[in-house]
Amino acid sequence: MPQIYYECKHLTGILFLSIVIDWEAAGFVNPLQELVEVGLALAGIETDKFNLENFKSVIESYVESGGIIEGDVSAVLSFG
Repeated sequence: MPQIYYECKHLTGILFLSIVIDWEAAGFVNPLQELVEVGLALAGIETDKFNLENFKSVIESYVESGGIIEGDVSAVLSFG
């Protein structure tokens, strides 16, 4: 089921202590795709210092917080 999400993957677009909704970047997305994209962004995929442990931490934190991973991860990765 598609969900509304925020399409900013840059750390400068994340406010940790405030709640801001930027509707300009809202849209429909597969929740698994959003999880993978956020994990990759926070692990530094756009830099030359990608950190696999940070990526794993995002996924593990999601699951530990009650998140359920449904769907085929390979389909998300091939979609781009």
